[in-house]
Amino acid sequence: MSPSSTKEKILEAALELFNEHGLANVRLQMIADKTGISVGNLAYHFKNKKAIVQAISSKLSEEFGDILAMYRSRNGLPDLDAQLDRLYDFVTGNPYCFFDAKEVRSYFSRETGAAPGSGAEKLLYQLRHRFSAMQETGLLMKEPASGFFDQEAFSIWMYIIFLIPTSDLLNQAVPSKRVFKRWIWSRFMPFFTDRGKVQFCTLIEPELWPERS
Repeated sequence: MSPSSTKEKILEAALELFNEHGLANVRLQMIADKTGISVGNLAYHFKNKKAIVQAISSKLSEEFGDILAMYRSRNGLPDLDAQLDRLYDFVTGNPYCFFDAKEVRSYFSRETGAAPGSGAEKLLYQLRHRFSAMQETGLLMKEPASGFFDQEAFSIWMYIIFLIPTSDLLNQAVPSKRVFKRWIWSRFMPFFTDRGKVQFCTLIEPELWPERS
């Protein structure tokens, strides 16, 4: 097994264990066992658990950055819908980041970079600006009161970021992607202009509510 493939297998095994057991409960021996190598061999590639967390975090930060970059390309209704698809996959595929966000960040200093999830502020910024952009393009009505859409954006942000912990706290299954997207779009629906309703009913609704088609 080449060094690069061994490293990848270590990171895959570690991420799976972090998601299953939580960051604090995973030991190097568990990662080595799951990878099928000795702890000594693991230490050759990653000197400690912090190095593994940093490597995983770097990959996840890059992936999350790609999701956020979708906003910079276009910001129409289909583009938001596509970004929600990716956000759902990221959140449900990496639950440890959202359960153990504070602990993950504790592994990092200003010198080592940001932990995954540090893009959360950028996500909130984007959600707020989506409301503004939809108003400017005539898809949304004027907000009922100053700051109202900022609150709506914050509600969506909270739903995304705390989807996994909330489901666990309530002992409920994580919502399906369709339910997830329905909830988020429901925050926009009451404020669509006639033009916004036409675009939504044409481009988004058939996939989310096929029974209405």
